[in-house]
Amino acid sequence: MLSRLAIGFILVTLTLAGQEPPFPKFVPIPTGQFSMGSAAGAAWERPPHAVETPAFEISARPVSNLEFQAFRAEHRSPGDEGPDDPVTGVTWSDAEAYCRWLQDQLGTGVALPSEARWERAARGGLDQQTYPWGAEYTSTVSSSSALSVTPNGFGVYAVAYNLWEWTADWYAPDYFSKSSREDPAGPSSGDFRVLRGGGFRSDPASATCYSRGSARPSTSSPYVTFRVMKTGANPLQELTRAPAAPAAAVAPAPTRPTDMAAVPPPPPPASGLSVTALAFEQVGGQLQIHLATTGKPAYRAFALASPDRIVIDLEGVVQQISKGSGSVLVEQGGVKQIRYSQFQLDPPITRAVIDLDHALKHQVEASDNQVVIRLSPAN
Repeated sequence: MLSRLAIGFILVTLTLAGQEPPFPKFVPIPTGQFSMGSAAGAAWERPPHAVETPAFEISARPVSNLEFQAFRAEHRSPGDEGPDDPVTGVTWSDAEAYCRWLQDQLGTGVALPSEARWERAARGGLDQQTYPWGAEYTSTVSSSSALSVTPNGFGVYAVAYNLWEWTADWYAPDYFSKSSREDPAGPSSGDFRVLRGGGFRSDPASATCYSRGSARPSTSSPYVTFRVMKTGANPLQELTRAPAAPAAAVAPAPTRPTDMAAVPPPPPPASGLSVTALAFEQVGGQLQIHLATTGKPAYRAFALASPDRIVIDLEGVVQQISKGSGSVLVEQGGVKQIRYSQFQLDPPITRAVIDLDHALKHQVEASDNQVVIRLSPAN
């Protein structure tokens, strides 16, 4: 791994020598149809639905430190710092700014990929397969896998075993149920942007072609990078066109057993409880997670050791957060992300899964209108 000083020296040397700055290498993705999402996925990764995308070009790897520093020389990634390692510590707006700069350099439209185009590229032509290489899970490599893994059938690297990647789309957990068939561009607005990729923590569920996460656009994390695509046109016009008619869902496949097994959330029962909101805040040395409920629920809390994970089951509760289920990247107080879904229908159980950087003590309290999960250092 080269030092920050060495990376800066490379950029200065290229400039003095009159060479063009380093740009991403693009690979072509042909026009085609595929089944987006999976019936085996979590609630926000379903239902599978037919999607058609036009031909486009996408960067074979995530944008590297060297490539991003040609645009913003002072940037330093909080993750791996080698010149060919994926750039990290960039917000969604940083990635968009890089796209605008790169399109000026290349003379053609450049944008973040929509999540539909990202998944089309990630699948490599293997439709309805769980991973870019096929159906079977294999062990992970490091977050620098953009350098070493074998490309998929389209010549795209590091879409399964690498960091989360920004996409152009706003996030909605139920978007797949109303997505258009023709090159969908996501909801028109939202609070979170879609993240794609993952799997860098040896998590099979995050290494799938259809794995979806989300984060606020202002998030800057050592676990988030991005790649770019050529649009051949104005990228804003390309990604904000009017949506087409909703696609018909593909017939379901058998579900997979996971600790986050999910089913589509039902309407709230005539009598019973529901979860209506999720929030978190830092209070002193604690991270507090608040689940607003319509009454006082019973709950069970237990920890899973590998990877570090806490699971909270709210019994007799129907999931209603953000119209369904989802995943929120936190990156605070030792918490990586919070995932939530309707885990069981009869009797109803809403499950919240908290992924941790390291082991934390947890305390759960339920009141008449909320559940509070308090996380603090184990020692």
